[in-house]
Amino acid sequence: MDNTLEIIRTTRKNFLKLIEGLTEEQLNKIPEGFNNNIIWNFGHIIVTQQTLCYVRMGFNSSIAPSLTERFRKGSKPEQPVTKEEIALFKKELKHQIDQLEEDMQAGLFLRRTYEQLPTSYGITINTLDEAVHYLATHDALHYGYAMAQQRQVKN
Repeated sequence: MDNTLEIIRTTRKNFLKLIEGLTEEQLNKIPEGFNNNIIWNFGHIIVTQQTLCYVRMGFNSSIAPSLTERFRKGSKPEQPVTKEEIALFKKELKHQIDQLEEDMQAGLFLRRTYEQLPTSYGITINTLDEAVHYLATHDALHYGYAMAQQRQVKN
């Protein structure tokens, strides 16, 4: 599990580097051929981590319901993401994984049952460990989308 968490951390560090060099306007721009933008993908990985690792284990999300709704699977940008929201996502990016690791080590999830989740990726998640492994793939997928979008918004 340590390696999987390190992969997630590295992907998220790379994602943070990608957005650091962009303006608020560039982050919010929906490039031609896409139905979302860089900052939606960034916010989406934050929301998804809480859903996959906490909500499906019976805990509340640490992300406000309004943000969860805006960045959940199946949503798309309906309004620009504000500077304050961007700052919150940046703060949560590393904190989330550190908190997850602490909670796993402290046994927070013991004696809890994972609410099974069939994913659009084509696999079914049955346990928290599976969710964490899937999260590494999920984060990398959305980082890849953002890299493609960055090429368009910078031109």
